[in-house]
Amino acid sequence: MKFLFLIIPLFLISSSSTTKFVFEGELFCYKPDFSYSVQIVEKTQPSKTIISESKGTSKTHDKHFEIEGIAETNGTDTPHHDIDIDVIHNCYPDGHFNTISHHVGEFHIEAEVIKQFIKFDLNDKIWEQIKSKIHKK
Repeated sequence: MKFLFLIIPLFLISSSSTTKFVFEGELFCYKPDFSYSVQIVEKTQPSKTIISESKGTSKTHDKHFEIEGIAETNGTDTPHHDIDIDVIHNCYPDGHFNTISHHVGEFHIEAEVIKQFIKFDLNDKIWEQIKSKIHKK
């Protein structure tokens, strides 16, 4: 009977862990100056959780970003962190803000530190539109 009382509390103990994400990279834009926000996002069903956010204004010679954040788990979550990087920027010629999402990957919850370098070409989605406008003239 004493043995049963010792086993039950073990099931009630939840373990928690943290994973630190460190991302740095470069933002490429045809405009010399633009504003941006870089977010580390954990995709959870049915929503997203922003782990960290870094905002800035890029000048011609400084298009580098660094961001870090910590994802925590209480031991009852899924066995991994599903991480995206979102870049909200006004790189487009019309100056409106748009978002580019990049799936970084799924990382086991017991990973201590994840570091990656990422390059974003903020012009990718509009380059075909720009070329078609140039050819129409």
